[in-house]
Amino acid sequence: MRPIAGRPVNAAEAPPGCPFAPRCPDREDRCEKSAPVLAYDDGERDGRRGSACLVHGTGGAR
Repeated sequence: MRPIAGRPVNAAEAPPGCPFAPRCPDREDRCEKSAPVLAYDDGERDGRRGSACLVHGTGGAR
């Protein structure tokens, strides 16, 4: 994974959609409207890291 430059959005002031959209270089229009769902590699929450992205296909919209 590569880091995303800039400051994270304050959760209390987060706009709709993906919280990374304002500073993501790969964002699309849909990222500003729909938040991705956190997905796990094996479908289980067994301590593995999850990821979510509408653009890169690691999480569907919720």
